[in-house]
Amino acid sequence: MKTTTLSAEDRKKRLNRITASTVAAVLGYSQWETPFSAWLDITGQSEREENMDMALGIALEPVLIRYAVESLDYTDHIQPGTMLLTGFPWMAATPDALCPKEKVGVEVKNRNDHMRQFFKGSPEDAEFGNDLIPVADNMQCQWGMLATGYDEWVFCVYFGGRDFRIYRIRRDVDLLGAMIEAAHDWWKQHVDPDGPREMPEVDGREPTRKALTKHFGSPDKDKIAATEGHREKARRIRELDNRVKEYTEERARLVNTLAVDIGPHIGIEGVCSYPLVTPKPSTDWKGLAQSFSDWPKREAQHKKDRGAYRRFQLLKGVE
Repeated sequence: MKTTTLSAEDRKKRLNRITASTVAAVLGYSQWETPFSAWLDITGQSEREENMDMALGIALEPVLIRYAVESLDYTDHIQPGTMLLTGFPWMAATPDALCPKEKVGVEVKNRNDHMRQFFKGSPEDAEFGNDLIPVADNMQCQWGMLATGYDEWVFCVYFGGRDFRIYRIRRDVDLLGAMIEAAHDWWKQHVDPDGPREMPEVDGREPTRKALTKHFGSPDKDKIAATEGHREKARRIRELDNRVKEYTEERARLVNTLAVDIGPHIGIEGVCSYPLVTPKPSTDWKGLAQSFSDWPKREAQHKKDRGAYRRFQLLKGVE
């Protein structure tokens, strides 16, 4: 993993603004970010980590843009960088490309194969595909249209191989109106220099957990004094843990009773199936490595640093 480095000028333009790439997270519609993790990014308290997909997307972006523009027979395109909206200090957008003559914006994405399930089919010629792409992607396109004044966008997604799709997106006035109102309210509460600048409430999603772990870093050795509120939260966690265990055991019991009812048959018509599954043989990688005389050296060469992380654990005695 590495951190994406923005230019100082671009970072300054995007700082404390809701951008096209963060608006869906702010409003709670992103799969990868949450309002809390987006808040850290918007306020300059975090750096974005770049994974393999992002790195490939950046490398492929110029090629995908050019291919899309040529496929649509558009005249030419430009890459405008970060755009700010006059009179709206809390908004910004960085379109991948603009086609000024056609007044169309372009957004390109490199996505894993498993992401196909979130797209409702392939686009048809001359048809708008707002409802065919994930809500977060549509929101990003809408924000780009808001920044440019354009009424149309093309969202291009590459799944690898020959699967390159171009979805035509049109301005959705009702959606944009709702987005602007909700995003502005959020900004006033959590980001506005003249506002309360409150930290957004945290949720239970994985992006929030990761953001918290990274944001607070290595802890010191001191502990804070416990309040009744802390104890109540801990008791609630213990109670939920016990419920999860009970529900898991009850589910397993019900599955077993159905298995008894099925007996030697393949399943129950219209209810469930109970086939025999033969797993593929698995590789004992450790045993394979140890079969080499110099396996300790080989193992050392292939070890990866997993990085430090903070682990939450209830103490004994919390009831």
